[in-house]
Amino acid sequence: MKAVNKERMLAEFKEVVAVPCHTLQERPVFELLRVKLEALGFTVEEDDAGEKLGGNCGNLWAFLPGNKAGATSVLFSAHMDGVEPCGGTTVVQKDGYLYSDGTTILGGDDKSGVVGIIEGVRMIVEENAEHGDIQILFTIAEEGGAMGGVVVNINVAASGGVEAILEQLTEASRNGVVQALEFANLNYKVGQSQQGYSV
Repeated sequence: MKAVNKERMLAEFKEVVAVPCHTLQERPVFELLRVKLEALGFTVEEDDAGEKLGGNCGNLWAFLPGNKAGATSVLFSAHMDGVEPCGGTTVVQKDGYLYSDGTTILGGDDKSGVVGIIEGVRMIVEENAEHGDIQILFTIAEEGGAMGGVVVNINVAASGGVEAILEQLTEASRNGVVQALEFANLNYKVGQSQQGYSV
């Protein structure tokens, strides 16, 4: 496989961090990422996390079917929101490092993860490399307590069936993942109930 296109990654990082990404207000970055992933052949879908949390969009699920029978399925994940002050970031390059212009954070958390995932799958697609199913989950509200991940809906079509990944785990690991998801959802419901919200 060819080397990573660093210039393209840097340009894409600058593009993504320039987009507003406030917690529970991630719609602008969601739409930008949707366009990029659909151009790479992914099916993209939005879950109902935004409705549950009072945000303007849900988590982004993307799915690209494998092109090699029996190849391992993978799931990549990062989050779309950023620490305040975020969005509208102007990136300054100085002495081989990246900085913001001082009016916002740089946005490396987690746009470096987002851009790394996109560049990685872009390389696979461009080279028509053999791969199993590829699933991507970009969550909302991570900076607000990772709540987008807590209320994630794995039953959307674009998840490609997260069960496929669970099936590749040992039984003990699979049970642990399921228990962790159930525990996280229980804590979310308890927390919302204590705050007076209906779930």
